[in-house]
Amino acid sequence: FAEVQVPLFHDRAGSRELSLNVGARWSEFSSFDEHTSWRAGVRWRLAREVTLRANYSEVFRAPSLLELYQSRASVIAVGFDPCGNGPTAGQQVNCAANGVPGGEYEQQDELIGTFEGGNEDLAPETGRSIVVGVTWLPAWAAGISASVDLFDIELSDFIGRAKLGDVLVQCAERGAPEVCH
Repeated sequence: FAEVQVPLFHDRAGSRELSLNVGARWSEFSSFDEHTSWRAGVRWRLAREVTLRANYSEVFRAPSLLELYQSRASVIAVGFDPCGNGPTAGQQVNCAANGVPGGEYEQQDELIGTFEGGNEDLAPETGRSIVVGVTWLPAWAAGISASVDLFDIELSDFIGRAKLGDVLVQCAERGAPEVCH
């Protein structure tokens, strides 16, 4: 990892300071080869009280060893299954396609057996983030500041655990073979 902040100018007419910040990170993973990501930002202090900021960053996160290789285990979870509670006609079709005999059953309680564990097919999370903001430091109130920031973050191949209830609804509502099997 390397990062540098470069002051472009200081105390010029109409502006107090302008600086550029750039950085890069090189990583090597046994499962995902090499990856280089970078970031760049600018900080423009217009006056003693007002500073504008903007940053662009590439996002990269490799799955952890647990996310990839954790042993599968049977767990009991709490969930409401639409297939077991009077599904609609459309839900019944999806429930039957996903292995529920006749497309419906009567759910006796909310305890459901399921499996949890790692997934060796996970890909790294990638994306980008853009952040812009302004900070105000009022001269009349020492120690007080106000900041407004706008974030735009895009991620691909997000890594996370699906909630049981969300999976059951997706299976009943959409069929969602990528989730249900």
